Amino acid sequence: MEKDIEHLTLEQTLGHAIESEKAAIEFYTSLKDFAGINSLVIQLFTNIIKDEETHMSVLLTLHESLFDTQDYLSLIHI
Repeated sequence: MEKDIEHLTLEQTLGHAIESEKAAIEFYTSLKDFAGINSLVIQLFTNIIKDEETHMSVLLTLHESLFDTQDYLSLIHI
C-alpha cells in the first residue's frame, strides 16, 4: 500500500484514516478486555478508546462535509 499512497484521492485517504481509527478502537478494546481487574489499565485503555472514537467522529464529519456522505468504504480499496 505504501507505494500506492501518493495516488490516493482525498476521499480514499480519509477512508483509510477512518478505517485506521476503527481498527485502533477494536485493538484497544481487546487490550482493555485482556486487562482483567486492573482498574488503572482499564481506565488507560478506556481513555485511549474515547480519543480514538473522537478522531473517528471528526474524520467522519469531515468526510461528510466534503463529500455529502459518511459512506467511505466503497472507495478505500486500492
